[in-house]
Amino acid sequence: MLPHLQRKLGLDHPVTLIAWFSAAQQLAARGDRARAAKEFRQMLPHLRRELGPDHPHTLEAMEWIRSLPFLSSGALPGSRRTGRRGRGPGG
Repeated sequence: MLPHLQRKLGLDHPVTLIAWFSAAQQLAARGDRARAAKEFRQMLPHLRRELGPDHPHTLEAMEWIRSLPFLSSGALPGSRRTGRRGRGPGG
């Protein structure tokens, strides 16, 4: 689905960005931290340009990039903003 969205809507379309963000979160949840970090790093300029530097997804992507190298296999970080445990930095 993501490659289709990227082709049809473009990398900077908000729907594509949300799908890409979700796909990167799923990679992290499955323990593929290196690939997840790569995806977040690749999407970050698009998030900044289209959603803005202060958008929650942009900030959360930056948090993922910072935290993924330090996570133990299969562990997901709790949110520093909400205190919840869950999908990742944003909870």
